Amino acid sequence: MNNMDIYRNTLLSLLTFGDFFELRLIFPKAKVGGLQGELNKDTLEKFIELIQHFDKRCQVEMSLNPLTFPVPSSKGFAKNSNIAYRRYVQVDVDSTSSDALTDEVKSLCHDFISEIKQYLTDAGFCAPLLADSGNSYHLLYHVGNLPNNTCNTNIVRAFLNALKTRFSNDHATIDTMTANAGRLVKIYGTHSVKPPHRQSRILEIPTDWRTAVVTPEQLQSIISQNPTEKTYSEDSFRKMKPKELIKWEVEFVLKLLKECGITVQSIQTLDNGTKKYALVGCPFAKPGTTRQVSCLHVYKDGKMSLSCLHDDCYDYDILSFLLNQINQKIIPKLEE
Repeated sequence: MNNMDIYRNTLLSLLTFGDFFELRLIFPKAKVGGLQGELNKDTLEKFIELIQHFDKRCQVEMSLNPLTFPVPSSKGFAKNSNIAYRRYVQVDVDSTSSDALTDEVKSLCHDFISEIKQYLTDAGFCAPLLADSGNSYHLLYHVGNLPNNTCNTNIVRAFLNALKTRFSNDHATIDTMTANAGRLVKIYGTHSVKPPHRQSRILEIPTDWRTAVVTPEQLQSIISQNPTEKTYSEDSFRKMKPKELIKWEVEFVLKLLKECGITVQSIQTLDNGTKKYALVGCPFAKPGTTRQVSCLHVYKDGKMSLSCLHDDCYDYDILSFLLNQINQKIIPKLEE
């Protein structure tokens, strides 16, 4: 199979006719160019000729997931928001060796990705596409038409972090930066720009490549089996916090306030979904301070803010109140 046949096989394996995608040309010294268009019977050979022309002159990459439509040239290159949906999740292995990427180091990367592939197969994942990136290896898992939204981005990122935590060693690790929907992937068949200029290629493609998919539930199962400090980061957990947990946290805070003599005067739901609890009493004031109206705001994502109109209470917030309650009530009980 000649180089142009390999390019053709890559495009037809990763894309379907009618897909909009982007070719990205990354030249030495950070010079970047690109071309966007629709893949069809008329454009296929033109894209292949373009790849052939630039191979070995620069790094030739493509958008891994299809675009909603070509991005106007005035807007620059495609971004995460321009992705129609996620079709693939990429597991990209990086060498952690400080030495040049020798054949021995690359062989260790192959062993590493083979172990990951077997682990996911045993977990019920469908067979992935296995590719040689030139200097290392990729696994591509078909996930169907997964909506391109924050929730799914968090799931993919947590999935990659879970694999990284479980498998990273002295020789190889997993690149978790591939979690973004606008991820670029090397066009298999092209050569590495950096020495030793190896050629990339698809090594294995499953017979059910177009039909078998990995589900979000399967991704979640790997996350739950390999929890990390990043799995439930403040950002991702806040955006996925269950309503039941938000309700419990609010009830807990209101109970602590009541124990401090602070009562709820009224409850109002604002236009943006925020709940405003008007309170009688100051949660931060010292005993004997004039009573003052304060407010507890509970936002849709579960965050809370606590404020008072006293000038002296300007620098205090919900965290100040909770820490004070822990120090005064919870820790003394634990020490009894």
